[in-house]
Amino acid sequence: MDRGTRPGDNRRFMSVKRLAQPVAALAEPVLDPEDVRRATELLEAIGADRALLAEVPLPMRQALLIAAGRASRPQSYQEKRLVKALRRGRRRRDEAEDRVARAETGIRVAREAPVFVPPSPAGPAGLRDEAPRELKKPKSCYVCKAGFTRLHHV
Repeated sequence: MDRGTRPGDNRRFMSVKRLAQPVAALAEPVLDPEDVRRATELLEAIGADRALLAEVPLPMRQALLIAAGRASRPQSYQEKRLVKALRRGRRRRDEAEDRVARAETGIRVAREAPVFVPPSPAGPAGLRDEAPRELKKPKSCYVCKAGFTRLHHV
């Protein structure tokens, strides 16, 4: 056995530095709305009259049809990735709306003031007529732990 190493000592293997992915590889491509509009018009024209493809060279025509097929019939992992991205965006938007609604409640506004004055249980006179705000995702009451979506004392 080598001097200075013990059975099970794998520190020399753990020192391998992993290469970080380049930032450009992580950036999502952004679609220009004008390019999307032109591509849509082109595909609609081809769908209406396939004879338009006769004038396009064979390799370019094949590449166009393959790309259109991939876009219209993505593989399952690509479809799942799109659905997850849409859900993530919707969830973040709902969380942001809930955060804003909670930040505008009377107690939170009072906490931000230089001198804390707790809001009265009846609420300010101007706010009693307003309909209570609803949260998208239920929160738990810190006292009784029951779920709630309607904010009072707004």
